[in-house]
Amino acid sequence: MQIRPAEAGDHAAIGRLLRGAFPTDAEARLVDSLRAADADSLELVAEDHDAVIGMVLFSPVEAVGAGKSSAIGLGLAPLAVVETRQGRGIGSALVDSALEFLAALDPPFFAVLGEPDYYARFGFEPASGFDYRWDADVENQAGDAFRLLVRDTNRLPKGPGIIRYHRAFSGF
Repeated sequence: MQIRPAEAGDHAAIGRLLRGAFPTDAEARLVDSLRAADADSLELVAEDHDAVIGMVLFSPVEAVGAGKSSAIGLGLAPLAVVETRQGRGIGSALVDSALEFLAALDPPFFAVLGEPDYYARFGFEPASGFDYRWDADVENQAGDAFRLLVRDTNRLPKGPGIIRYHRAFSGF
């Protein structure tokens, strides 16, 4: 298995992967929208014997803190691995590779909405601990599933604040 940047020739396979990994085609449509908006900051695939078996995508997110100060970070969404290969560390390898690569860009934070125990292994903590919430989650239904990995607390505006995903997320 190798992990590499996604290429245009991978898009159809990524679409099939996402349609198979999630109950609806929303994630596949989201990825298409992010690409169309040139908001796919990093898209990696895991490939085995010329077949795409996993993918991860990061796109820009904005943190707006108290006093309307803001900072741009990166949001992880989606992450998917073909069902027959799940539980073998492929998703973790994708996230680790992406975070390592993105460290050179020096974002102050990363955001994710996902399984708390899974993302805790990468250092993601509940956003509420930083006095942040996801702007689309007005009633805080996501709870601890909305998480931040803060790399530079001095560049994350002080809360209370909200995290806004790219406009391509609207409607999904």
